[in-house]
Amino acid sequence: MVITDLEITQASIEVVGGIVSAMLAVIMLINYHGTTSLKLIIRMLFMSCALFFLDAFAYVFRGNTDPFSLFMTRFSNFGVFFMNMLMAYVFVKYIYSILREKDAAPGDIYQKIASGCFWAAVGILVLNLFNGWMYTFDEANYYHRSWGWYFYTGISLVCLASSCIMVWRFRGALDRFTWSSLLLFELFPIVAILVQAAFYGISIINVGIGLCIVLVLVAYLVNWSRGAATGEYDDAQTRRSYDTMVLFIIMLICVSSAIVSCILSIKRADREISVSNSQIVAHIVSDRLDNVFLRPITVTEIMARDDSLQEYMEQSNAQDHESGEAGMAAYLESIRSGFDYQMVYAVCAESRFFYTYNGFVKTVNPSVDPTDAWYADYLASGQSYEVQVDTDAANDWDWSFFVNHGVLDKDGRLLGVCGVGLELAKVQQLLADFEDQYTLRITLADADGDAIVTARDVRVGQDLLDAELAKHTDTENFSIQEQEDSIRMTKLMEDMNWYLVIEDMVPQRVSMARTAVPSVIVSLVGLFILVAVFCIITLRERRISMELLEKQRTSLTDELTGLGNRRALRQDCQRLEETGKLGELIVVGMDLNELKRYNDSLGHQVGDELICGTAQCMLQSMQGSGTLYRAGGDEFVAILHCTKEKMEEILREFDRLAANWQGDHIRSISVARGVVRCEEFPQMGIEEILNMADRRMYENKREYYLKLEKAARQ
Repeated sequence: MVITDLEITQASIEVVGGIVSAMLAVIMLINYHGTTSLKLIIRMLFMSCALFFLDAFAYVFRGNTDPFSLFMTRFSNFGVFFMNMLMAYVFVKYIYSILREKDAAPGDIYQKIASGCFWAAVGILVLNLFNGWMYTFDEANYYHRSWGWYFYTGISLVCLASSCIMVWRFRGALDRFTWSSLLLFELFPIVAILVQAAFYGISIINVGIGLCIVLVLVAYLVNWSRGAATGEYDDAQTRRSYDTMVLFIIMLICVSSAIVSCILSIKRADREISVSNSQIVAHIVSDRLDNVFLRPITVTEIMARDDSLQEYMEQSNAQDHESGEAGMAAYLESIRSGFDYQMVYAVCAESRFFYTYNGFVKTVNPSVDPTDAWYADYLASGQSYEVQVDTDAANDWDWSFFVNHGVLDKDGRLLGVCGVGLELAKVQQLLADFEDQYTLRITLADADGDAIVTARDVRVGQDLLDAELAKHTDTENFSIQEQEDSIRMTKLMEDMNWYLVIEDMVPQRVSMARTAVPSVIVSLVGLFILVAVFCIITLRERRISMELLEKQRTSLTDELTGLGNRRALRQDCQRLEETGKLGELIVVGMDLNELKRYNDSLGHQVGDELICGTAQCMLQSMQGSGTLYRAGGDEFVAILHCTKEKMEEILREFDRLAANWQGDHIRSISVARGVVRCEEFPQMGIEEILNMADRRMYENKREYYLKLEKAARQ
């Protein structure tokens, strides 16, 4: 394949630009949602990504005459021109949506101009496929523009100029940073087109458009974040500089993307080696602990099956403990001395007599003596044996691991419980030795959440087990969680029924200095910074967004109907007043007829039903054309952004829905309304218009009641 250094450079720059655009688009898509303007920015970022890659393909494959290169150059050039025009069209829609969100009404003429230019340009591109009057390719597969290119460019300039005019006319509705970035997006391609009309060979138009899209995103985030963080950030200029700097850092870091594959390979090898070594250490620790507890568990199983112990328990349960006490003590002493346990004991089920190697100690009564709670806990567990942590009253109240095992007779009836005590200090010393030897942090946690044991301390209580740890139920393999500087491994030890949590604090790593050149190290650091920056931006903006949405939900929404409340109406009116341009706004005031009669005769529940029904009819007929409010009681306000004809259509649809509405007690809705078109009273402010709509609504209500009285007299 023939490709020059200049083509490689331009293609590389555009591939990086495409990666940046795609990355920003995905992050925005995941973490932001809601407004039409933001959705359009995300679309433009994806379009910018496609534009960059298509233009890169055009450079890579031109000058090559194999069938695939011939196809790719033609496909890429068609795609580049199409994306250029599509982005201009979508950008006009973006400006329109921004102005609508700021309560400005630019009219549909600009969108119609952009739509006409777009479809005219698409028609030219399609015709060029058959006659080549816009651009052609020579025998060496190099691009050459024809006279039709100037016609296509003229259409592009018309579209760009119309959007420039719209931004300039309605700049009062936007902050300076936002409208200047919008103008730059339009002016840069205009200047670049004029330059490339005489000189071409470097894609300054496509690269500039991509960069301007990123600038538009920066402007949007700065404006949005500043508004969302009112009162939290004292210096708006600092906030603006911070976001701008972060996004340009992202652009610079992405230059190192050519060696990211090498970094990923090293990190993958590093991960596999470190996890494998950590697992080996974890299995060593697990096997050693299994051996420590396997012996006392086995001993208690042998005791539970011993006929002698069963005979002693039967005698005790028959209240004949004196004859069997000596035998019971001797038996328990033989276990203690034979296996060197700190404590060996037995409790008879019916008599509740508690024996140790010293003989009878007491009668177990969990309801009276809190130290006997272990016995009730064991019975409630329903297990054949259980490992517990408790203090040993016979040995200076030292902490011990106790293995409790049920003793059953031949019929399966519970005769009692036997058990042995293992000094907890010995287990803790074993954990400490492992921690020092392998640089670990080891934790044993009771599966019931009653105890936590480490090499340094022990905690006993209730609900000590966190929900994340309880998810691990594998008794064969460790569940791996890789953390920033450690590897956390979790396993449920089957014999103990305790969780073993091992954190490898210094997992073995691949030596980056020996396996990668310095540039790879720099890129690895850059990648870390990139991820950290993206996390900071997305997490912060997401948090602010959630806080803002929660505040809006609680303070600006009517609880009964879901419409905006009086406070929302007041804030929106203030914003409209500040813009000073009401445009084609139409204010509709509404009030339910006969609501008091229904409340008095049928109850307030029926009144609420009527209020909700009215809100439902308003949403179905008016949503999408304006903003709806419940001003209080049975009063509603709609601020519509539409023409007179559209307003009449909306009101007819509302009347139809209200007439056909059916509730549980009422079969239709009657509403008095007052309508005011703002263009009829250009000298009035929004508050005066609201008052006029209110007066017209009450006039309509009086006419309604006069008709009712007249009908009643007849």
